[in-house]
Amino acid sequence: MKNLLERLSTIENTLPAKQKKLCEYIIDNGKSVYLMSVGDLSEAAGVGRATVIRLVEGLGYPSYAEFKKALNASYFAAAENHYNSNPFFWVDEQGASLPDDTDSINACCGESMRLLQQAAKELDRTQFGKIVDILIASWRVNVLGLRTSAAIARYAYYMLGYFISDIRDLSENESLAYDWLLTAHQGEAVLMFASMPVTSTSVRLAKLCQERSIPLVVITDREDTPALEYATYQLILPHTKSTRATSLPFYMVLEALINEIGTRLAPLSVQKMNEINRYVISEGIIRNE
Repeated sequence: MKNLLERLSTIENTLPAKQKKLCEYIIDNGKSVYLMSVGDLSEAAGVGRATVIRLVEGLGYPSYAEFKKALNASYFAAAENHYNSNPFFWVDEQGASLPDDTDSINACCGESMRLLQQAAKELDRTQFGKIVDILIASWRVNVLGLRTSAAIARYAYYMLGYFISDIRDLSENESLAYDWLLTAHQGEAVLMFASMPVTSTSVRLAKLCQERSIPLVVITDREDTPALEYATYQLILPHTKSTRATSLPFYMVLEALINEIGTRLAPLSVQKMNEINRYVISEGIIRNE
């Protein structure tokens, strides 16, 4: 039996014009559709709410909620099939096998260098500057990154803490993140790392930021990341289509943010770092040999 995505692809050319338009939108944006209400979907696809309901009923689903559940299951099945047929480091999404003499180090280095070079050319410097401005101006910065982004967020929390006096890691307790944002005060900001696949919690927290008028910075590697809808500022990093996954572009842009913030806050930032270095060396916390 075909899953929902396969059914939509099969029938889209047989549907009335408005349902066909809706069907095409769902096929292209299914991952974000799972998080949409009927009204959100109809507006995004440029059709009426009745068109959404007619399509759902025509496909045999008793409710829109059941339709979304089937859509999510379809993407899960597709991802599972892709994994089983496309083992990590062996074949890329274009189906090209790696040469027998190519090792993982060469493959990862090559793909990482390509992405970093692309980022250097394409990253939006205006958005980058505005992000630095909001991070410096905020009296508290809340860092968020879940699942694939958790390690990036943790590093951001550690490094930005040298220059930002009040910084909080929302990632350390996912359930309490809602409480912290609901009690956030004016002047706080959220720095979100959204390495795909992004979690539903990340999207809900991004929406909560918009509802609470909390400036939200989203750094992601996909233009279709649902959290971007709620972002105040954004940086979109190059996305690899290879199985040679890498997080280096995220760390690169984070290092760039840290360096820019440190430069703008000089000479106080330099004095602070020198004070820390003198203490850890004099106390034997680190070796200076």
